[in-house]
Amino acid sequence: LNIQDHPITWVSGMSPALSSVQEAILLGLVDKGWTGIAISPGLIEGSILVRGKHFAAVFISFDVKRYSIQYKESINLDYNPEKKKIHRNYNKWIINLQNSIDRRLIEMQSGKT
Repeated sequence: LNIQDHPITWVSGMSPALSSVQEAILLGLVDKGWTGIAISPGLIEGSILVRGKHFAAVFISFDVKRYSIQYKESINLDYNPEKKKIHRNYNKWIINLQNSIDRRLIEMQSGKT
């Protein structure tokens, strides 16, 4: 599962800064047990290690209007690049991560972060 160009909805009249979006994404990662590092403006690498043996890494590209979560690599998740298949838990992790990022973006706009 890759999330492509997921829209960020802003409160009318709000002019967000790229750094605010980055902060919300990094907090969303931490909320779900991921580690995140800013690679460059508009790009974060996130990773998670589950039960000491299941590892996944993603790239999260973003601007002030949208973000994308793209698979980078994994260990012990049965990834098959030809079939583009991976363990179903990975997809659950990505959906949970997306929900967490969205929640942080909403909180940021309401001043709760």
